[in-house]
Amino acid sequence: MKMEIKDFNGNVVTEFDTYYIAKSLENDSMTEILSDFLNSFSKDFNSGFAIGQLFRNYHRTLQGTLVRWAFGLIVGLATNNIHYDARNEMAIKAGLKVKELLDSGEIDMGYLI
Repeated sequence: MKMEIKDFNGNVVTEFDTYYIAKSLENDSMTEILSDFLNSFSKDFNSGFAIGQLFRNYHRTLQGTLVRWAFGLIVGLATNNIHYDARNEMAIKAGLKVKELLDSGEIDMGYLI
């Protein structure tokens, strides 16, 4: 997919193919991109829900991979997190609950794990 970067006046500054960006991302750069994406303070459950709805149109294998990736992110965030207060309490508790469900086999990671 081609994307355009625009300045504040709406002028196209550059254009790029998302495929090459995605294939070149390492975990640290993906973390920075996610941080920047979420730091607009307008991304929350509803935004995630909308992306999930859009992702239904993508290949079923990618849908499963997305959920496994998201579970890994959620559990990774919660495991041994020493930076814990009211702002991320739900994230930690949810992550630990997902870990418990995965460890018990109640959630089966399914195909390609």
